[in-house]
Amino acid sequence: MRLGSALSRRERFHDSSTHTFPAPPGGRLTVSADLGTLEVRTSADEGVVRVEVFREAETDDYAEAVELFRLLRVGFEPHDGGLHVRAERLARRKGLELRLSLKVPPGYTADLETGAGAVTVVGPLGEVRARTAAGSLHFEDLRGDLSAETRAGAVSVINVSGRVHARTDAGAVNVEQGQAGAGPSEVEGGEGLAVDVSTGAGDMRARVASQPAGAWRLSTDAGDIEVSVGAGVALSIDARAAAGRAVTEIPATGDLGGSGLKATVNGGGPGMLLQTTAGDIRLREI
Repeated sequence: MRLGSALSRRERFHDSSTHTFPAPPGGRLTVSADLGTLEVRTSADEGVVRVEVFREAETDDYAEAVELFRLLRVGFEPHDGGLHVRAERLARRKGLELRLSLKVPPGYTADLETGAGAVTVVGPLGEVRARTAAGSLHFEDLRGDLSAETRAGAVSVINVSGRVHARTDAGAVNVEQGQAGAGPSEVEGGEGLAVDVSTGAGDMRARVASQPAGAWRLSTDAGDIEVSVGAGVALSIDARAAAGRAVTEIPATGDLGGSGLKATVNGGGPGMLLQTTAGDIRLREI
């Protein structure tokens, strides 16, 4: 007799569905998810909100996969002002993942929250609010204000026309702005800044290709900050590196040495406050 043990091979099982709902002009999309990746993009079909639900279960048994899918319930609440999508995890089980892919008309606003997962929003939406407990954040080509927060994950903001307020407790930050939203020209006070982005631990990269309409603040507790500035962009820089160096490779006037610099670029413009507790700050040309 030959004794041995049978090794089961775990597989990935998939389940998907598509749902469409009427889209009132200027409507609002709300997503409340216990877990899952959220992807929101604009669509040319202005009369419809489309939601694609993708579930994935990793197990060695098809019947168990079906049971896992039942433990992750996705519901829809259409109303006169738009659509509310809810994703509930009825029990904690390993090997279960969710992705929601949503398409909305241009101009829609969005309020998005997931307990664990990345959030991506791309296209000419209006105001967007996004929160995740663990996951990266990516926003691109928005036309309204942005408020975003993650406890752990990178943050990427590209060409958002409205005001930007974003925070990660741990993760790198990338900001690329053409024309950021209007705000006060001075940083002090911190209310209504055009761009206000911070990370508890991570490097920050920013690209300012054209003249900002308001003040910026970029802050990291532990990491380097690098800002690339376009030709002709006028700024008033206040860079503070508590345990590092602040240097500029672009022509500037003012106090340019040591761990901090206060300087004007191209005659001065909206304020830009750059702060790192442990790291270096560098200004360079695009």
